[in-house]
Amino acid sequence: TWKEVHTPVILSKKKRKAKETPTMLTKYEQIHTLPVYEMVESLLADTNVNATTNTIRLISAGSRGLVRVWECTIVSGDEGDGDTISSLTCVQEQPSHQAFGEEGGGYTSLFRSHPSNTTVPASIDSLIAVDAQQGIHHLSPATNTTTSTTNKSLLRTLPTILGNLDEILHLRILSPTALVLATNSSTARILSIPSFTCTTLLENGHTDTILCLDATADGNFIATAGKDNTVRVWRSDGTCVAVGRGHVEAIGALSIQNSAVTTNSGDWFVMTGSRDKTIKKWRVPKHLPHDGDSDNIAELEVVTSVRAHEKDINVLSISPNDTIIASASQDRTIKLWNNPTLSKSNNNTSSNSSLTLRAILKGHKRGVWDVAFSPHDRVLASGSGDGTVKLWSLGRNNDTSPAGGCRCVRTFQGHSSSVLRVRFLSGGLQLMSSGGDGLLKLWTLRTNECETTLDSHTDKVWALDILPQSSTDSSSPITTNLVISGGADSRLVIWKDVTQREEEELRREEQKAVELEQKLMNHLRGKEYEKALELSLKLDKPFQAHKVLTSLVESELLKSTTLSNDAGLSTLKFHVSSWSPTRLLQVLSYIREWNTKSKTCHMAMLLLRAILTTVSVPTLSSLKNEDGKGDVMSILAGI
Repeated sequence: TWKEVHTPVILSKKKRKAKETPTMLTKYEQIHTLPVYEMVESLLADTNVNATTNTIRLISAGSRGLVRVWECTIVSGDEGDGDTISSLTCVQEQPSHQAFGEEGGGYTSLFRSHPSNTTVPASIDSLIAVDAQQGIHHLSPATNTTTSTTNKSLLRTLPTILGNLDEILHLRILSPTALVLATNSSTARILSIPSFTCTTLLENGHTDTILCLDATADGNFIATAGKDNTVRVWRSDGTCVAVGRGHVEAIGALSIQNSAVTTNSGDWFVMTGSRDKTIKKWRVPKHLPHDGDSDNIAELEVVTSVRAHEKDINVLSISPNDTIIASASQDRTIKLWNNPTLSKSNNNTSSNSSLTLRAILKGHKRGVWDVAFSPHDRVLASGSGDGTVKLWSLGRNNDTSPAGGCRCVRTFQGHSSSVLRVRFLSGGLQLMSSGGDGLLKLWTLRTNECETTLDSHTDKVWALDILPQSSTDSSSPITTNLVISGGADSRLVIWKDVTQREEEELRREEQKAVELEQKLMNHLRGKEYEKALELSLKLDKPFQAHKVLTSLVESELLKSTTLSNDAGLSTLKFHVSSWSPTRLLQVLSYIREWNTKSKTCHMAMLLLRAILTTVSVPTLSSLKNEDGKGDVMSILAGI
């Protein structure tokens, strides 16, 4: 804190004029220094003095990610010295579980939501804090809430607007209306679908970046793991209820059992794979705490641990019936493990609980990034750094060969970079893959062909998940297969299945074409040649148009007393005069084709004569297609 001091400036006799008032120089004198042990990024001061307590307040925020309110009292000084202030005292602060924290970069700015209103006190009833990840936090004093140790009142965080998502590493769809995703931070987020509004933060658990996550079938429990070597289990309301410690390096792979987790189902399990090359199976007790008290968090028990690969484990996948575990690694192999049923005993030394190797799948030329089981068939899909997707047929358990009877039955090529995610859809009949080239590709297994390529991302697509149509409910705005992707470009994209809509549109167009065909035949049968000609040109049918024009000319010749072509030519001129420029170009292109065949060249020349004698040369020379790629000169050159 500084005090303003006015000091007169004394000039020399030569520069000072007679009876001139001395100039006053304003300086500032330091009064107090208070260490806050952080880089202060923003400071707000209340310019209004509280008349009752004679106090003023300061609000600070910085690198620790903690907003604090400081208070000092104005003290009257000696005569001539002016007023001074007492030392600053912290009277309000954010609770640690709501503060943004230092790991994410802290706060960068503080604002008042009503800066023009001078009556707003410094009790920060309307304070906005901006964090380093571009999130906006609304702070307000908590009512009658103080800390037991320091007697400071607390600041509670009201709704938070999330900013930059950063690189999206993993996501999982919880329900048709919610998803959970991991970005390049220690906090996972639950977002609503399709608005992507953040409803819950899974925070104050991990101390480093979350790399992978999964959720139970009903979406009530979420498991996360990352660079802090721990796995944590959360309720969907953001409460951490269990933690597992045992890996010595970052955990990059995680999967939860597919069987439903209920209060009557007993204990359930989570699988993790780490850079320490090991796979661990964790027992999650069926009775988990309901509050988020750090002293009441359950410890996960390691049921079994096995050294699985020679390099980092990238992914784990569990079969639909929970009997097979698939692991994939940077060592270019996929390993299948027999997964015994989780016993009710807590004795993890039992040999019945250990994972046994079932098969080793080799064929990829680079590290394998993802594997996925088919929801119905004994089939496994894999995506690799070699840019291919492979489909594996799973053998029987009694096969004693190293591959366990498994073999590669399909290889899909099309990505120009690593294939990072693979997922089955359409009941296992199709496969969707995402890659480091920013593309998503949809493959049909039966034809071995890529049906479509989606390109809304501009960087690696790390995250991909699919919720089948059978899992959606009537309350969801999504009524088809729900596909969501996220990547290093910080974008979340919802993909809508338009297959049914396109099939319906094609069916309607075919039905309309049949009706018009029938209408055309009716016009011809009734000798309504003018209507038939217009309809054949509208349907873009050159053969029918030639047939109608021939019938039209012949009918006019029969009416004429002479066998001259002038009668038919005058009829053609009448129709040509009513055609638009687009229609003229269309008919000229027909003439070019008709002129190449002996059966149709006579009508082509007659119609060309009608056009050249009816349409002016400037009008003809200005004819162009709507796309600007074709003109009358190129058509006439062909004729």
